[in-house]
Amino acid sequence: QKLDTEIDERGLVVRVLTDDLLFDSGKATLRPSARPVLARLAGFVRDGKRVPNPVRVEGNTDNVPISDGTFRNNWELSAARATAVLEDLLHNGIAPSRLSAAAYADRRPLASNRTAHGRSTNRRVELVVVRQALAGMGGG
Repeated sequence: QKLDTEIDERGLVVRVLTDDLLFDSGKATLRPSARPVLARLAGFVRDGKRVPNPVRVEGNTDNVPISDGTFRNNWELSAARATAVLEDLLHNGIAPSRLSAAAYADRRPLASNRTAHGRSTNRRVELVVVRQALAGMGGG
């Protein structure tokens, strides 16, 4: 329920919903429950012979403004979350040269932000195994 995969124009996308798995609300510190999930994902992409593609970590939020003062806005929160996941992937043996991070705040919603379920769906981190054609053009 918290993990989903699809293939789109970017490549293989592994979507991880952040609620109750990766982060507490409004935070960018990984929860202990995130570690085994990220370790398994890292195991999948760690072997550069099997999966040589670059991996981009993309942070996304809902459209509710940040109110606790830790982050100035959802851009900062999504960047901090993407960076936290990237650092965990580094810790799990992914080569730094294969990793990058991107932050999209609430600009790429998957669902309507009008409902609690929609906002929960939009709070996510995506690991994108970048298509080789894009990687060759600097897309990684």
